[in-house]
Amino acid sequence: MKAGAIVWKRIKTFSHQDLFLVITIVGLLPAIYDFSLFALFGFSQGNFGNLDPDKVSFLQKLHFRTLWLFPLGLYLAVRYRRPDRFIGLLPYIFSFVIFIVMQYDLLPENSSPLLNILYFASYKLAFFYLIEESRLRSLSMLIGAFIVWLLLDLQHVLLFITYTALIRLIYLAIVQNLAIFKNTRVTKNFSLFGKSLLYWSPLLLFIIPSAIFSNKMHKKTIDGIYANTFVQTTDSVNRFKRVQFEKDLKISVDKEVDSFKVSIDAAMDSVKVESKDMSVALPNKAGKTFYRVVPDELGKVIPGLMKDECTFPNIFCYFENGVKGEMDKSYKKSRRKGHRNLVKEVRGMTSSTNDSIQALAGNTKLLVETRLNDVKTGLRKTIQGVFDLNLFVSLLLDILFGFVIIKSFMYVFSRVAFSQEASNYISLLENEDGMEKGTLKKFENQYTIPASGNQGFYVSRSYEPSGRAPKFSIPQWNAAFIARLFSGNYAMNHIKMQEADSSVYFRAMGGQEFVEWDLADGEEVIFNFKNFVGMSDDIKISAVISMRLTSLLLGRIIFTTAKGPGKLVLMTTGKPIISDERKAEASVAVSRILAWQRNTKFQVESEVNVVDVFMSGIYLRKQPDDLILIDADVKGKAKSGIVKFIKNFLMPV
Repeated sequence: MKAGAIVWKRIKTFSHQDLFLVITIVGLLPAIYDFSLFALFGFSQGNFGNLDPDKVSFLQKLHFRTLWLFPLGLYLAVRYRRPDRFIGLLPYIFSFVIFIVMQYDLLPENSSPLLNILYFASYKLAFFYLIEESRLRSLSMLIGAFIVWLLLDLQHVLLFITYTALIRLIYLAIVQNLAIFKNTRVTKNFSLFGKSLLYWSPLLLFIIPSAIFSNKMHKKTIDGIYANTFVQTTDSVNRFKRVQFEKDLKISVDKEVDSFKVSIDAAMDSVKVESKDMSVALPNKAGKTFYRVVPDELGKVIPGLMKDECTFPNIFCYFENGVKGEMDKSYKKSRRKGHRNLVKEVRGMTSSTNDSIQALAGNTKLLVETRLNDVKTGLRKTIQGVFDLNLFVSLLLDILFGFVIIKSFMYVFSRVAFSQEASNYISLLENEDGMEKGTLKKFENQYTIPASGNQGFYVSRSYEPSGRAPKFSIPQWNAAFIARLFSGNYAMNHIKMQEADSSVYFRAMGGQEFVEWDLADGEEVIFNFKNFVGMSDDIKISAVISMRLTSLLLGRIIFTTAKGPGKLVLMTTGKPIISDERKAEASVAVSRILAWQRNTKFQVESEVNVVDVFMSGIYLRKQPDDLILIDADVKGKAKSGIVKFIKNFLMPV
């Protein structure tokens, strides 16, 4: 099926639940915009006290402009009898109440703290509803992320996606492991937790200094803005907070631009236009005066943003100059806009009036004041952009630290819990259901797709088999998207075999060998796309996200599965071991296991102590009759326990 047809089919199945989740995401826009959604603790960056309805900021506009979706969300909650959806509508309810209160001037004095608490609570609860009801790869999340990008910017999209992924993983870790903890004695859980914390604690030697360094860099950057620009703080204690910085920035920019206004006013007071055609002379005079008074480079307004002379080894200098260059472009754009609008407005004024030069000059001064607002806006956006970029990086690092802390501790906990007793085993399957078994067959360094039959194959574009020219194809475009993208297998070559066609021949280099897994109907196999050669076109691939303690020791949280019936062809780096060989019954390093049935059960063998948790990997032993593909023991870098795992879970595959 073509990709377009698949997309259209998915759109047609867009349910009322998908629509409601999009409405929920739109309702979260104000909290995404002011970064308060990403705070684990604390309150809103906004301020709802004493607002002027005619001069509301973009933040307040978001609150009120998203209200038009409230009736639709309310209808979807009532029509389908879903009272839980009112949790997703809490931001709308909050904004609606604030709107009514402001319209009728019912807002009591000193109510901001209470409103901020309600703001924080309503948006957090709605976000947790989204986490529970949605999936990261769903169409509703894709549409929601697009709306965030459309109405806000790329920074907010990245923060929203990464933060949602982190909280979703925490949610899955709790939900998927709840049954395990319920079936274990409380005292044993505490014992395992304490022992795991002890073995995990050396990682704090990395986490704590990194967190301190990140926090200091964040504050140092903000101090640098105050030190190298005209921005002056009115509250040194709270200067690192976004609300205080915006207040300081507005006051400082107004003061700086007012100095431009004084110079332009003086120039316009003394203007003398000899030309009879004032519609040409006065606009030109106003434009030249504007350009003369308003500096042509940002560095002349803010000396700290002048580009530095860089020498080759100092790559940070080149990076800083690049950032300064982008800021200068933004400033120049607002300066040109102010000049262009001023000349246009003065020309329109002079052509439609017979006032004296002095009167026109006075009116021009008013127009200049209006156009200087363009410069003010440009300056504020430029400097605010530096602050927001710093805040964005800081929040992103916090989220990444969250990934490291949660997953690393769960890995240690799983290792401690499942290495204690021989009766424990790990598996990706959530239940004990049986599964049909296919067959594994080794083909050494040659593999052939026979000409007989009408079966089609999708082949990795990394291979160039003889017998058939490549045909570009994107099969199952939304399946295992990330794993395929990172491994270079998102696009494949399609081979459609016909009776009259010649066979297709693969030949491996060196000691590499081909293995064919003929999957039975309904059989699911875990594999890695880095070993992928090809598959028959009736194979269904998908991704499985598992935060279960019984699967974390497999080294990843995102697994790729192939579901039969059909054939899956993989390549090993050396002579492989398959299930029917006696060697397959021995324990083996996780890194050597290339493919296994999803319901395969593994016993864990590992040394559990502070040193080995960090410096040694684990071995797994399959149960009798379980199917598995094991690679040769190829010499490589020494494997380190949790150190190697950190690299794995920082990558999305």
